[in-house]
Amino acid sequence: MAARFDHLVVAVEDLDAAAARWSAAGLRAERGGAHPVGTENVLVRGPGPAYVELIAAGRDEANPWLDRIRSARGPISWAVAVDDVEEARAALVAAGFDPEPAVPGSRRTPEGDVVEWIVCDIGSQPYDWTCRS
Repeated sequence: MAARFDHLVVAVEDLDAAAARWSAAGLRAERGGAHPVGTENVLVRGPGPAYVELIAAGRDEANPWLDRIRSARGPISWAVAVDDVEEARAALVAAGFDPEPAVPGSRRTPEGDVVEWIVCDIGSQPYDWTCRS
């Protein structure tokens, strides 16, 4: 089973300020969009496929995802990309982990496009480490 580091999730209070800091350091930081749970992100990309996701609460409501982002600053999660999330989940179970069922995830880009993936949370809280395909 092929797997690669996909991205690091970093909680920030202010996306625009965080994007400006990364851009000032010479790294391209562009709005990625909004997730259905109410978070918004900026993606910091380098020359390879892996990236840093700066994430902040985009709405005032309360839910486990937004509450986790509001209570954290700095790196809070990471994701590994796999070709087959169910195969990866089975391997995790065989290794003694108790991953959540794989579920769809998405975000709407600033241009209005929808980017979709499948995610399998390994930890018990929002933004614990994940695998995705």
